[in-house]
Amino acid sequence: MSKKTWHTISPPERRRVYVYPTGATCIFHGVTRVGISESGTHYLDLADGKKIIVAPGWRVIELDVDEWTF
Repeated sequence: MSKKTWHTISPPERRRVYVYPTGATCIFHGVTRVGISESGTHYLDLADGKKIIVAPGWRVIELDVDEWTF
């Protein structure tokens, strides 16, 4: 597992948009913390408690968990 660098965002972001080379987008609201791994994968904590993974090469996974478990 690669090491992550975490950044707390205060106040939370109103909107974060990931745009892919194909033109597809993923939009997230209320981002409070971002973890960026050595591979470029982004781990997002949202104000509503959701956890999101945005990785190069595919779009997104949304997790309904209390804490990161890995």
